[in-house]
Order: sequence, then C-alpha cells, then structure tokens
Amino acid sequence: MTNDYGTKKEMDALFSKGEEPWGQDWRASQAIRYEIYKKILKEQVFSKIRPPVRILDIGCSLGDFTFQLMMMNPGGITIGVDVSDIGIKMAKEKYPNMDFRVAGLPDIPIEEGNFDIITCLESIYYLPMEGRVLGLKRIKELLHQNGYLLISVPHWGHHKRYFTKEGFINFVSSEFEIILVMHNYGLLYYLFERPLFKWYWRFKSVARGEKWKSKLGCLQTVLAPFCMFGAKIIRFILSLKPPAYIAFFLAKTIMPRTGYTHTILLCRKKQPGLSK
Repeated sequence: MTNDYGTKKEMDALFSKGEEPWGQDWRASQAIRYEIYKKILKEQVFSKIRPPVRILDIGCSLGDFTFQLMMMNPGGITIGVDVSDIGIKMAKEKYPNMDFRVAGLPDIPIEEGNFDIITCLESIYYLPMEGRVLGLKRIKELLHQNGYLLISVPHWGHHKRYFTKEGFINFVSSEFEIILVMHNYGLLYYLFERPLFKWYWRFKSVARGEKWKSKLGCLQTVLAPFCMFGAKIIRFILSLKPPAYIAFFLAKTIMPRTGYTHTILLCRKKQPGLSK
C-alpha cells in the first residue's frame, strides 16, 4: 500500500488508462452490489419521500451508479462528485446529460442543507482518520434536516485495517441515527473473482505494452492479441450473473456471520436535542 492510496494522484493514475479500474459497469459482483443499494433506497427511502428529490453521489467514479440513481429520481436533481479530474471527464463523456463535478471529502463546495439523499459508497475509508471525521461532518452539513445517508465500506482482506463492522457503526453513529444495517455477502464469490480480475488487468497491461515490455521485447507484439483475448474471456466470465447470485446466496445462508465483505448503513441526521 503506497502513501498515495486513495488520493487524487492515485485516482488520476488509475483512470488515465482510459478504463474504469474496478469494472463497475460489467462485473456481476458490482451489479449485485448496486441492486442491494437500490433495494434499500426503494423500500426504505422512496417509500417515505417521493421523487423528485435532490441526490448527491460521493465518489461517483465514472457515474454508473449515479446514472442509476438519476433513473430512480425522474424530474429531480442528481449530482455525482469524484476527486479525479480524469474520472469526471470520462463520466461526462459517458453520460453527457448528467451533472458531474470534481470534488471530494471533506471539501465539497456545495450549499449546505441541500440534499435529501447522499450516497457515499466504498469511498470514505480512503481518507485518513482525520479526513473521515471531517468528511462525515461535511456530509451531515450537506444533508437536509430530514435527509438520508446511504454509506458503506468494505472490510475483508486488506480492507480490515480501515474499519471493522463495529468500528464503522460506532463511527457513523457519532453523527447519524442508524436506521438499517445490511451486508453484502460477497466473500465466496470474491475469492473466485479476485484472482481472475487481477489476471484481467495483467493481460490488458501486456497487450497495451504497459507491463514487462522491456523483458518481453518483440515477443510482446506476438503475445498482445492472445493477452487481449484472455482479458475478454475473463471479462465474459466475471460478467455472468448466475454464478455470482449463487455464491452470494450460499455465503449468506451458510456463513451469515463471516461471509460478508461490506457493511451498508442507512442513516438519518440526528435531530436537535438528541445526544450522541
């Protein structure tokens, strides 16, 4: 883990490859993750406040989930922000009719008390502890008095160093009233997906001449089409939803306490007079 982890510098470097680095628009695991978020919003939020509303998506990447939020919010205002200039430029090219802005926690220059819903999904853990505290306070300032926050973090593998489930709940409850705690049961599938996804990027790097070029020499040109074909095969496999659904179901059924990879919290601003 480098000192640049999660910084604007690292994010710009990731997006500079011309492709969304996490495969959020094609990996089956990401589609399931988005389905969980939308189900929570539909059942717990939009059943109480009807569109049109004002939504802010923090850490929007290329705006794929922001776009889905916009589709749930006809006639409303949906804004996506990300710290990466390159990422936001790509998001605007992908979704030219949407509102994307370069900004990141804890400094988001938007009028306070302006949003009915804020989503901050797998974003806040990138910040150092002081930034997380200030970031959570900034989210609270941006929300309308009766607004909702949907926030999540991963905590498996190396992510455990950032938040445990209990630590995350305690952290968020310092500023918000937690309405719902849910989990993403991706452990079994991620054990299968993670090595394949690494090989996807290795193949792409060799095909583009970004990896091992000096060692491979002219052999890189020969290997490039095979590596690109291998990347396409992996992409096809990891985009298949049925195996992912089965693995998620098994993890939730047989490993209810240990099979989850993310904790998801739906929150509301604490009302004045309530102690923290």
